[in-house]
Amino acid sequence: QAGLDAARSVNYQNAGTVELLVSGDQFYFLEMNTRIQVEHPVTEAVTGVDLVELQFKVAQGEALPLTQSDVGFSGHAIEFRIYAEDPAAGFVPTAGTIEKLERPQSEGLREDGAVEEGDKISVFYDAMISKIIVSAESRSACMEKSREILSGYVIKGLTTTLDYHLWLTYNSGFRNRPVDIGFVERELRGNPDFIREYRASRIRDPLHQEPIGGAEVKNVYQYVSKKFGETYTIEVVHKADGSFLLIPMDLNGERAAREEDCRRSNGFQKALSSVIKVLETKSPQELFAHCH
Repeated sequence: QAGLDAARSVNYQNAGTVELLVSGDQFYFLEMNTRIQVEHPVTEAVTGVDLVELQFKVAQGEALPLTQSDVGFSGHAIEFRIYAEDPAAGFVPTAGTIEKLERPQSEGLREDGAVEEGDKISVFYDAMISKIIVSAESRSACMEKSREILSGYVIKGLTTTLDYHLWLTYNSGFRNRPVDIGFVERELRGNPDFIREYRASRIRDPLHQEPIGGAEVKNVYQYVSKKFGETYTIEVVHKADGSFLLIPMDLNGERAAREEDCRRSNGFQKALSSVIKVLETKSPQELFAHCH
């Protein structure tokens, strides 16, 4: 409503976006983008409304064919902006020729891009190569699909942010908590292992097993918590994208109540160490609250 009021106060008639900073129940005006936003495909994906078409209609003097109450939201969408930048060097622009370009095909995938193999990327223009928009019925499903799509996307010839985005889909801070303005400072600059982790995001662990007959391979391990003395089962799911999903379970076969207590990585030992840390930090009552 604040955005609509701001636009009406200056008699603004066009596509536009009001950006706000949110802290708890309070929000603060940041700026108004008086144009179609780069992120508009996300809005289109969750509303089914073609914003560019509506912008043309307004520019031609036509009335909008819908009101705010007609707009509904369904599902979740994420836009990954693929840039010719080097995340390991503070996202400085890179340049080069696209020697190889492989784009995956998937339901729920939209790509807005204009480059092909053989194209040269220069530092003298905007570094964005493509926008990958992934949509699904929920954030967790969207994250799962995003990982599969990004794993199958290949750009060779220059350094891009593609593997950084793939790393993000494994990052628990991005997966399980709201993203805030301190995310990059905390998760990248505050993480000495960031460069190694992000560069390893495409490496296949030799322990990973490919699906058999279309079914994902599953293993189980037993672990006794040193702190709580509880015996747990850890279910290991070998995901089709080359990663491992580790799920804590009690001896009755009940799974951990929250996704944030599971761990996902393309390195088995990293995922195992991480889930053991959860089992040594949280009590059985916390892990399996829905079962009691």
